[in-house]
Parts: sequence; C-alpha cells; structure tokens
Amino acid sequence: MDAGVDIGGTFTDFVLADETGLRIFKRLSTPHNPAEAMVEGLLNTPDIEASALRRIIHGSTVATNAILERKGARCGLITTAGFRDLLFIGRQNRPELYTLHPQIPAPIIPRVYCFEALERLDHTGAILIPFDSNQFERVIAQIAEAHLEAVAVCLLYSYLNPEHEQAIREMIVSSGVLPADRVALSCDVLPEFREYERASTTALEAYVRPRVSAYLSQLEEQLPDEAQLFIMRSDGGAAATNIIRQQAVNMALSGPAAGVIGAFQIAQQAGFSKIITLDIGGTSTDVSLCAGSPTMRAEMTLDGLPCRIRTLDIETVGAGGGSIARVDSGGALRVGPGKARGASPRPG
Repeated sequence: MDAGVDIGGTFTDFVLADETGLRIFKRLSTPHNPAEAMVEGLLNTPDIEASALRRIIHGSTVATNAILERKGARCGLITTAGFRDLLFIGRQNRPELYTLHPQIPAPIIPRVYCFEALERLDHTGAILIPFDSNQFERVIAQIAEAHLEAVAVCLLYSYLNPEHEQAIREMIVSSGVLPADRVALSCDVLPEFREYERASTTALEAYVRPRVSAYLSQLEEQLPDEAQLFIMRSDGGAAATNIIRQQAVNMALSGPAAGVIGAFQIAQQAGFSKIITLDIGGTSTDVSLCAGSPTMRAEMTLDGLPCRIRTLDIETVGAGGGSIARVDSGGALRVGPGKARGASPRPG
C-alpha cells in the first residue's frame, strides 16, 4: 500500500492507494507537533493495516515554518576574512521603491555569530592566501563557546575550489564541536557565483537542517520499518530521507509543490495540458501556471531572504478557507491573513 500525506496549517490530508483503489480522509493537524497527526492517521485509523504500508510520500511545511517563524537552529556563518557582514549588506535592490519606512528582513544569523576565516582564492580558484588553521582554532573556540547547533560556510570562489571550505569542516568535526552533517558548505549547497545569494541559501540550509533532521527521525521511529519514507521537494520531485537531510532547504515548498504536481497529473488525464492550479487551504492559497508543463524557476525568497534552489513557480496569498473577513478603517473589505482557530479550536 502506498500513502500520500500532506500536513497543512488546519488539516492533514491522507490518500491511500492499493490494488482495490483509493481511500481519502482528513484529520485535524497538530501544530504543536506536526508528526503527531500524520502518525496517528496512518497507524490508528480503523481498516488501515499499518504493516501493509510500503511507501509513504509526504509534503511538509516544517522547513518553511522554521524560517517564517524564526524557529530554526542557533547557527553561525563563516566567511572569508573581510566579508563578515555579507548577509547584512546584501544587494541594493528596492522591491518597494516608494515606501517611506522600508523594513529590511533581518538575517537569520545574528552578527555576533558571523566569523571570519583567514584565506583567499582568486577568480580562477587559485590560492592567493593559504587557509590559516592556527587562526581558525580561535574561531572554533568561539563556536564552541556560543553553543551553536549548526554552521554555514561560504568562502569567496569556493565553487571553483572547495579545498578551504572542506578544510574548515574537517577542523570543526575533528575538534568535536559539531558533527559533519551540521556544517553546511556552500560548495555543496549552491556551487555557483554570486556570493550573497550563495551565502543566504547556505545559511538557510544550516538554519533548517537540524529541525528537519529531528522531524524526519521522529517519523522514522514511529512509522513501520517496512514503509519507505519519501519527502516532496520544492521542484515537485520526491527524495528519500537520507538525501533530504543534506538538502533540507529544498523542502521549502514541499507541500504546495505536491499540490501542483497532483493537479497537473489529473488535468493531463482529463485531456488538458495548459492549466492554472488553485490550492486553497485553511490558512493560505497557492496558485501556479502550468503552460504545457509545471513552470520552474531558479530562485525564490523566503520572508525576504533569497534562496537559490530549483522550485516550482508558485504564488501564495495569505487567505484561505478559514480566513477572517473584516472591514478596515478606510471601509475596504479585507480577507486574511488572520484566520479562525482551525486545527486548535478552543472557547473564547
């Protein structure tokens, strides 16, 4: 038996498929512990034989929520000496040109946890300044003192020559401060030019990786051993948990991507290849254009932070089935982003 599970802010949806057909049902989500509703639905629903589960494909907002709610890991950033403020300087783009008081999203890594490594490569990847391991010993001591859960490493031109980034990871791991999977290297996450976008994406990876890994471990411990767990990626594909643990930021649009792929598949079966998908949840609504195939893009922003990953082109608005309508001070009708109590109803 195959199972598809999508966890939303209000409902957790289940689809079970075997030789007899499809079974579809819902449960209220458990925002305090998203895995709870999923495990309960798969293991404790009448007429479902948990031991018959062979493959589970799961769409989740764990990575997205960790970023939007700023509840990711306590992590640091290591840059080439002189580039400590890379995440704070960013680009000079002005998405809201006429805003009198623009609000710049704060980086997910505070400046106190941004460190420098004495090294330098040139634009061909050749070494100009060798990596100074003695200087980096002091950085490791600072990382240990700060009790960081993860570290992102983004050095200039490391996409051409990863030697120094790899040396940094080796020193951190050999010192016992962090395990290898808690050190995210830009040469692995995004090996391409444009250091700000590369640093931002690597920082997001380090920020969500511990949370995603813990979530996946919780699911694997409670689900049947016979069932292989796959996670939806932002590009509409699915990957095994061992891959997602090293590419956690690719879960950023996991749930919405599954909706687009599913809608396009059904439309094709009905004879349509050019569609607009509309996925209305309790909290938000996702829209995507499929002009013959799902549309991809190479970059997205999460709470104003650039994230260069391959993703489906999905637009989201903060209004869904549970959104509250109101009249604002100017007499205009507004819907969302506030919603009814949804998955956690209570008096009052």
